[in-house]
Amino acid sequence: MDFENKLTSLIVSFTIPEGYHEKEILLKPDIFSVLKDFNIENKIRVTIQIKNRSSQTYHYVNQSFKIEKNLLQEENNYLFRTKNKALKSLISPTSSYCDSSLDTSLKKKGYSGIQSLDRYYLDFYNQKYHLKRTKIENFPEYIMKDLITSPKTSYLETNLSVEKSYEYYFYHHLLFLKFPKDQWTPIGKWQKSEGKDFFFHQSLKNIKAHSTKRMTGMYILLSEGFQKSYPATYFSLTFQFRLKV
Repeated sequence: MDFENKLTSLIVSFTIPEGYHEKEILLKPDIFSVLKDFNIENKIRVTIQIKNRSSQTYHYVNQSFKIEKNLLQEENNYLFRTKNKALKSLISPTSSYCDSSLDTSLKKKGYSGIQSLDRYYLDFYNQKYHLKRTKIENFPEYIMKDLITSPKTSYLETNLSVEKSYEYYFYHHLLFLKFPKDQWTPIGKWQKSEGKDFFFHQSLKNIKAHSTKRMTGMYILLSEGFQKSYPATYFSLTFQFRLKV
């Protein structure tokens, strides 16, 4: 499997080698392992290329295209805490944004410590903007931008509820997928439909021996305004589909 980045195009190329005899193949490219390494501007066109060097003809397996969200794991957390309005109000200009500093300041305000950072965020922004939201991810975009795109600190976010809220917001409001003749759909709301599966079936049927097939028309979009902050996070997803003889 090879990746090729050309401006706003990404070519995902698979090679079925000469002498290969398996009757079914699972293809599972981790596209985001590549996308997170360069700036996403507007939309990325994804082309899937199959180079069949074997002596067998392969076909797309109906209903096999799936999207898997790779949820944030503690060991893979690259979500940096930001210098947002809530934290600037919590600590003095010379204070650190580290856990111990925030823990002390939160306790002074009557919270239980750093584990209550999510509760503090809700209280702060609800009061400041006269809202009654009960979940961080349900805040309006202008608040989420403050939380996510404010200048980064050198400290990773450790409050699990805050991490999960950012993760939910990312998949449901920032990252979109589109196929031909479709509307942009948030990844978190995306569901396989007959139309999308038909697109794969038509593009990747009859991959004859010693031939190459390309499927072009799938697009990924990261919402404008959050593009610069995305590399500071580690949200990802995996596409997968199957081919069979």
